[in-house]
Amino acid sequence: MAKVQKNEFRFRAMGTEFLFRIYSETDEVETARCETVAHQAIARVRLLEDQLSEFKATSSVGEINLSFPRTPVSVGSDFAKVFTQALQVRLRTEGAFDPFIKSGIRMKEEDFSWNPETLVFLKNNSALKLSFGAIGKGFALDEVAAILMTENFTSFVISAGGSSIIRSRVEDIPEEAKIFWVLDKNHSEGDSGYSGTWLQTEPEVLKRAISYSVSAEYERGKHILGGASYAPLQATLVADRSACISDALATAFFVAGWEGVSQWGGQAAFLSVDHQQIPSWNTEAGKLFIIPDDWMNPV
Repeated sequence: MAKVQKNEFRFRAMGTEFLFRIYSETDEVETARCETVAHQAIARVRLLEDQLSEFKATSSVGEINLSFPRTPVSVGSDFAKVFTQALQVRLRTEGAFDPFIKSGIRMKEEDFSWNPETLVFLKNNSALKLSFGAIGKGFALDEVAAILMTENFTSFVISAGGSSIIRSRVEDIPEEAKIFWVLDKNHSEGDSGYSGTWLQTEPEVLKRAISYSVSAEYERGKHILGGASYAPLQATLVADRSACISDALATAFFVAGWEGVSQWGGQAAFLSVDHQQIPSWNTEAGKLFIIPDDWMNPV
């Protein structure tokens, strides 16, 4: 294997800090090309922020939240993709993941009108508030991963806020063989004080791109849950091929608990810890659930 070097890029967007660790060959040409591609990826995230971030009044989400009932709001194509996935996950998780959670009341189909062909959204209920939470950041990471793969930078670790991570082809990079699963924050040490556990990843898993997402009690806002905790879980970690989906499922799993998701089946693994901080990936204990490829198809 050719000698590789680690190239790091940090920036803030969507209300959180993004970190790209991209591994490239050590020659100057590849280093310069890596920097160019990284900045292309950063620009893509900035464009997504303009559509998906609830923290920007001019984004599609911001305009919807500030709009009056029955006022058409034109949205972007990326908004349409994420919103469509959000609605599918909401349906399949029976509302455990809910992009309307900040509305304060349960939103029904008649509370909004949505035309994915004309890209026009109308809210019919003045209480409606939309928040993608981490899935907007997860979608951004999926887009960044696609850019890096297209440009043949296949070894990387990219993250948004530390709670959503994609790792790809890092089997020959020892420092990337483990992931740190944050379980709690030590407030006496400030924002930098975390406690958790290291998880060793199987070598075969390191050879492909996989996304990890965390939802935990310590997090500010409790993943848009409004301070509510519906299940006796301290933290959840979900693995999937898509960061957008793993983010949505991490939130849903945290809300629903083991009992609420036991009917799901398939290809992404759920991990969780209980209040004793015991990592669980144990089929005998009934704590390994698999999501099938077609799990979001209409039921």
